[in-house]
Amino acid sequence: MTDFDKQKIAFTVALLAVLLSFHPILSHIGESGFIFFQWFLSVSQLYYCVSGLFAISVYAFGFRLLTDKGARFISVVGNSFYGAAIVLPILYVVLFFASFALNLYIDNVRTINTVLAILNVIVGASSFYVVYYMQGRIGSREAQSTIEKYSKDEVLFVERAHKLLGTGYYDLAVVEAFKAVEVSALRFMLSKGISTSQGRWFSNSAISEVLTPELMQGLQQMREARNKAAHGTDPISEAFAKKVIPLATSIVARFSAQEDSDGS
Repeated sequence: MTDFDKQKIAFTVALLAVLLSFHPILSHIGESGFIFFQWFLSVSQLYYCVSGLFAISVYAFGFRLLTDKGARFISVVGNSFYGAAIVLPILYVVLFFASFALNLYIDNVRTINTVLAILNVIVGASSFYVVYYMQGRIGSREAQSTIEKYSKDEVLFVERAHKLLGTGYYDLAVVEAFKAVEVSALRFMLSKGISTSQGRWFSNSAISEVLTPELMQGLQQMREARNKAAHGTDPISEAFAKKVIPLATSIVARFSAQEDSDGS
């Protein structure tokens, strides 16, 4: 989870806290509202709808703390409900003033209903676009934050691999080198809008399209050695560990070069 994710959760929870502070006032104005077609839209209905949308978005964001599986879908759900919670009060106010103005200046009920129907379609479509836009903007910032986190992790893992290699911890050096390759691959795929996860990136066709056959073969050997090192089945030799570190650096450089060439 990135810093942006944490800020997003904290801000959403803060908005929920603000809503809770208005709850005592709800007993006085909660039954106020206006009639829209045949429905009475009260302030209390708006309050509980907005609170529910924020609560669902917090739950979706919080679910990311437990697992990275389905992270993209969970983020889209959370961002969409968050956007809807922001837009709903604006939509309520617009419909309130529209209904008030029409009832004030137009006497014909059929004309009022027709205008309200047209306005409802316009406002509804506009609200949907705003929610979609907000979800996209939040998702874009979230992706950029994740890319930055992967970049920092990549540098950290490479440094750890070199230090562990120098101190004779060859198994751990291979594990850290593979981690550097993994976050580099995830960063590359995320920058291209390719959905994947830490457990499935290796088999994605985008990886084989970027890496040369020699690097793919080396990556497969590194992956097998990493699995052995992680499970402690066979010790990693010094010679192989010294071969893995430059290989990992070459693969990381390949992903970075591909990102730079596509971005330019």
